[in-house]
Amino acid sequence: MYSGGSSTGTVADGLYTGGTCTAGTQVTGVTISGIVTYAGASGTGQPGGRSPGGMPQ
Repeated sequence: MYSGGSSTGTVADGLYTGGTCTAGTQVTGVTISGIVTYAGASGTGQPGGRSPGGMPQ
């Protein structure tokens, strides 16, 4: 992660398009050791969107 720096260009939807980016001072590093994703219905907390024991009628 960097602090400071500058960028030029045009802002569109919160992102810069075109222009250049100059990094500031590195303040810390980030390591991603693993990613877990689940696709399913919202709020069940279970992969596939079913609660434990839930069967279609």
